[in-house]
Amino acid sequence: MNSRQRLIFQSYKRLWRLAPPALHPRPAGASVLLYHNVDDAPSPYVRRLGVTMTTAEFEAHIRFLAETRTIVPFSRLAEHLDDPKAIAITFDDGYRTIRSVALPILERFGVPFKAYVLAPSESGNAIWLNQLSYLLDTCSSSEVSRLARSAIGSDLPPDWRGDVTPFVEHFIETRTPAAIRDAFEGHRHEAMPDLYLSDEDIRALAEHPLVELGSHTRNHYPLHRVSHETVEAEVVLAHEELTERYGEAIDGFCLPFGYRHHLTENVVRYIRKVDESVVSAYGGRMGAHSVHGVPEIRRIGAWGNLGVLWHQLRYEP
Repeated sequence: MNSRQRLIFQSYKRLWRLAPPALHPRPAGASVLLYHNVDDAPSPYVRRLGVTMTTAEFEAHIRFLAETRTIVPFSRLAEHLDDPKAIAITFDDGYRTIRSVALPILERFGVPFKAYVLAPSESGNAIWLNQLSYLLDTCSSSEVSRLARSAIGSDLPPDWRGDVTPFVEHFIETRTPAAIRDAFEGHRHEAMPDLYLSDEDIRALAEHPLVELGSHTRNHYPLHRVSHETVEAEVVLAHEELTERYGEAIDGFCLPFGYRHHLTENVVRYIRKVDESVVSAYGGRMGAHSVHGVPEIRRIGAWGNLGVLWHQLRYEP
């Protein structure tokens, strides 16, 4: 942490302690934060996914939380539901930087966390989302327009911001992954980096006293846009494969993308086969939430500097 970052951190810490209660997070129970990738130089394979924060930003988050909140293991949230200072840390997708970058910081502060990992995919080290990010980051606007028409059967919206959202929300199971794969194979000009935790990494995390693990599908498809058979394969069969590999270390499941409008009755029915709760994202704290009759654990997507984190903890519903 350099002098400027230290000054910012101390300022937020002082404000937190001296500010009137009205400026503190609303006393609405425990919170769960969601992280993905911690990387100072993200590759094109993740750059357009909007899931990366820098090492300095992440360390500032953890330092601040460790000194101002009670960080608990995800598995023990039920013991802290009514405690507004309680917070749990989670990671989605299983990027390799969880072990190489985030874990040393979390170890330094003694912070427990849960990582939701993908089952091995036929796509190897880059699932369709990584291939899409690479294409969006390296192709011309005309090439991306052609890709959209090929992959989702429509033009990109006029207000498109260069992210993957249109490809997720208009995903066509029989069309989108194949079109992206074909374009990627014809366009890639560089060696593919190691993006995800290896088998060795996951086994090491499974043995770590600060770490809990869960499943996160195989291909990270938007489950509300695929067939019942694919939902079963992505949720149930992928979870079973991970438990066969890593045993009881794999506990629970979280929804790809995390959006609550993806939680159709069919999707929730299959989630219920591998978890007692539905773990969603992007808004909310622990409480009496449910979806299609199943308890829901809402998480707050965390990114950016301490100012962003402050705002999220205060104003996320």
